[in-house]
Amino acid sequence: LRPIDGRCSMPLSEAELRLLFDEHVVELRSFARRRAGVDTADAHVAETFARAFQKMPSELLLDERVRRAWLFKVLRNLITSAARHQAVVQRFAARFMEPEPAGSTDGHGLDLARLLMVLPERQRTVVELRFVYDLDVRTVASILSVGEEAVRALTHRALVKLREVADTRPPAITQPGRADEQ
Repeated sequence: LRPIDGRCSMPLSEAELRLLFDEHVVELRSFARRRAGVDTADAHVAETFARAFQKMPSELLLDERVRRAWLFKVLRNLITSAARHQAVVQRFAARFMEPEPAGSTDGHGLDLARLLMVLPERQRTVVELRFVYDLDVRTVASILSVGEEAVRALTHRALVKLREVADTRPPAITQPGRADEQ
């Protein structure tokens, strides 16, 4: 038994983990592939479910939104940690080693992915969670450990930036008090 908020909780059983896996693996794998790339996505997803088996309290299974947010948060943290580690390795390599030849790009329909890359990390994450995975503001706020207003602000700033970069139309001016993002 592990203490959770001053009470004891049972870890997930293998059957509960299997149900959790079946319910969320597709969207988690898709999120990981977009964020970390195809090469490491499955490893990140596997580690996410390993952590769920070790650390997710079984009480979270009762609320679909909470368990989904918990899984996305763990996966996001794993990917962020791996990216930070990779950045350190790249800085070290750039400083002390010979540069490697640049790899070729495939050029297959990555316009949206390239467009999203102009956004800062947090804005890109919010846009992806809100519009690719169709998560509501409350769930995204829970995943990112920020308030709902911060999610709305990040979404707004990201959409303004994307409109500017895409040059499809001038940035929208929203009316004060208008709740266009939920």
